[in-house]
Amino acid sequence: MPGLIRLKQTGLAPLEINNGVTQSLVYRNPNARVTWDGVETYKQCIYRDWIPGEEYTEVLTFKNLSGKSISFTYEVPKTQYFQTIYPRRLTLSQGVTFSLPIQFSPLEKILYVDDLVVYINQTPHHIKLAGVLPQYRVAVEPKEIDFGYCAVQDIQTATFKLRNTGDLETNIEWNSSEPFLIEPRECILPIGGIQTFTCSFQPQWALIYVGTATCIYGDQSVCELSLHGTGKFPHLIIRSDDGAMDENTGNVLVRFGDMPMNGSLKRELIFINQSAFRVPYRIESLPGVAKFDTAFRFGKTEGIIEAGKRQMIPIKFQPKACEQSYKDYFNICTQHGNLVAAVVECSGKAMENTIEINQQKVSFGQVLMNSKSSRIIEIANPKGTNSARFKIYTSPDSPFQFSIENGILPSNGSKLTIVITFAPIHPMGYYKIVPILIEYQSPILLELIGTCHSDSGKPPVLNDRYVSNFKRHILRHLALYPFEVLDDYLKRGKLTIDEYGSLIESADSSLIHDSKAIKDEHDYLLPPLSNPLKDNYFYWFSNEDNTRFEYVTLSETCFLFDQCSLDTKNEWQQSLTITNITRGKLTLVWPTPNSSNFSISPTEIEILPLKSAAFRIIFRPTVIDTFYTKHFEGYVSYKNQRDFTLVPDYGVMLPVQLDITCIGNTLRVNHEIVPSYQFDRDIIIFPPIGDQTSIYQTLTLTNNGTTPLIYRFISTNNDESTNQFIFKPSNGFIKQGDYAIVIVRYKPLRLNNNSDIQQERIIVRLNEREKFDKILHVFATQEKPRLSIPNNGQIHALTTCIGLSSETHIHLKSLTRSQLEFNWTLDKTIPSIR
Repeated sequence: MPGLIRLKQTGLAPLEINNGVTQSLVYRNPNARVTWDGVETYKQCIYRDWIPGEEYTEVLTFKNLSGKSISFTYEVPKTQYFQTIYPRRLTLSQGVTFSLPIQFSPLEKILYVDDLVVYINQTPHHIKLAGVLPQYRVAVEPKEIDFGYCAVQDIQTATFKLRNTGDLETNIEWNSSEPFLIEPRECILPIGGIQTFTCSFQPQWALIYVGTATCIYGDQSVCELSLHGTGKFPHLIIRSDDGAMDENTGNVLVRFGDMPMNGSLKRELIFINQSAFRVPYRIESLPGVAKFDTAFRFGKTEGIIEAGKRQMIPIKFQPKACEQSYKDYFNICTQHGNLVAAVVECSGKAMENTIEINQQKVSFGQVLMNSKSSRIIEIANPKGTNSARFKIYTSPDSPFQFSIENGILPSNGSKLTIVITFAPIHPMGYYKIVPILIEYQSPILLELIGTCHSDSGKPPVLNDRYVSNFKRHILRHLALYPFEVLDDYLKRGKLTIDEYGSLIESADSSLIHDSKAIKDEHDYLLPPLSNPLKDNYFYWFSNEDNTRFEYVTLSETCFLFDQCSLDTKNEWQQSLTITNITRGKLTLVWPTPNSSNFSISPTEIEILPLKSAAFRIIFRPTVIDTFYTKHFEGYVSYKNQRDFTLVPDYGVMLPVQLDITCIGNTLRVNHEIVPSYQFDRDIIIFPPIGDQTSIYQTLTLTNNGTTPLIYRFISTNNDESTNQFIFKPSNGFIKQGDYAIVIVRYKPLRLNNNSDIQQERIIVRLNEREKFDKILHVFATQEKPRLSIPNNGQIHALTTCIGLSSETHIHLKSLTRSQLEFNWTLDKTIPSIR
């Protein structure tokens, strides 16, 4: 096999000659050999990697492959830089090889080119002689890319390779025009290196695109890549599983209907690709809507639908607040663009539980001291589809005792009978509002009325009429005054008795509205209060909403005795201050029997108008490493209510109940009770609301342990006046295996122009140890009511004839996700519009 024998030459890289064919001098490359009239040789002799001033010799071989002898001769090269032996005429027999040395003697760093002419059977043939310099050469594979069809604003990608076939390392820079883009745009390609590039095609219009990408390399040499692609609009059909669609807006409707709060529903969205190419898509909510703030979850939010295929996307509805209507809008867009294929409108409503009681007011009448009277109420779940837990918020030592304080009501009309026993130990009137807390439902408020008589005390027997009159006195700002003051106003004509038997301001009197008159005569003024039973949630959150009436204020409602060591002493005390805010003398009684561990002193006291009284809370534990709890229930009333002969019917005032919680423990140092508990959720999310409104949710804490559980909610916001999230009860005691239902309220402090996301970390301190803290995350959003009216609010009435009428339809769109109420105010000067 003939070949080139190289001396002092190491570079074997390919060479690009004039005809554009890439050759190699390595003999294994069949394209480098040539056969002329039966003589095999190479058609070029190339010198690389040479140094001026030195000599390099190549040996060309000529082999006779024909079956006969051949006449052979040659001419010397024309230039002095290429030399060979003196020419002679030869006869090459069959199979004979002749070797001809070619010497190259360069003097400077330039390109040397010459020819060696050989005669075979007197026919001339040219062998190229060259001393070449290092060159930049690249090869692209393939040289053309056709993307075919692509959805408008979608991205199609293809890869290609670029090979460095030259003798030098080179910089690569690609230039392309939209909608074609090559990445990486720049790189460095070593000798013999291969780089893979990605070409993307993103058409913005439905057009045929033809382009050329230019690669600049080396000494500004250029290599080109042809690009083709066609942009087309996708044909994507979106529909719900029931095919519902809004005729006016064209929105796809996914309606979940009503469902229980603690459940979930699934529907499906159907995607059908009727295009001749794939269509990527993504599902996104409207701008400005936080991801946590939606009750609708898609099984997948992005994907690709191949040509002619369909996909089923599940949608899950999980409401986060009961008795709330949810409606959210989602755009179905192309994956990389803003082309909206459809708008999906999801709607659903979370239904609260429907627990009811057969009566919300129970009267025990007159009961002798140390005797008992019982009444029966029924609590039922008549319409509920799920079971519901309830909790009666009362104390074990209350004069009103419940046979069942908590439980679960199954669905399908189940009922539960509860016996309420009234066992008073002090002669006085008793009036108590007991909240029945229910999961995912507003509290049910149960009014309990009773009167205790003894040989020494016979207060007025409370009844429904007295309760109604007392509520009217609260609304009329009269309950803060004792009977003596009200009787004086009645005699002076500033008050009169209405048809119900309660006091009311006279028509010609300014007693209530003239603040100066009241301050001059009584030096005290409070604004009128709203109905305390108008809203069960409002009442449960007490006087901060100005809805609950009180005679006194307490300095503290929860007393904590922590780490009381029995090694040092056996009694601990804390003080309680109660202030009389009325203009009459009050009597305060703690009828709760003192236990052996907690007691309050004194148990009965009189408090002068606008004065305060001090009490001692005493804790006497007996066992180490134990939790103790106690709930004191007190009643305060005007002193003149001690006997029915002292006040007429219109002067009867109800007592007001007071509650105090005491928690103590005797845990030694490095001793604690590890809580075992479970919240029904760790994240509380409120739906969007408007300005100056409140919204509520329930939270259930279950004690799974074998020991009692103490809990206390602590806000990370140090300023209590700016707390927007309030928990009630904010602290408590849960028996082993029991649970507590807590109501959480969100009330925004101000309204922002844009949607404002409120969030807070709530610490739940368990068993009064920081190491057992549980973090709850609370989120809420506030929205300003916004309504979109077409034509910038201008209504154009259709032309009609005199005596006839025309109708104009207006499409109003709510730009808020909360329920929006509106009303029209028409100009009365234009009677023809109504």
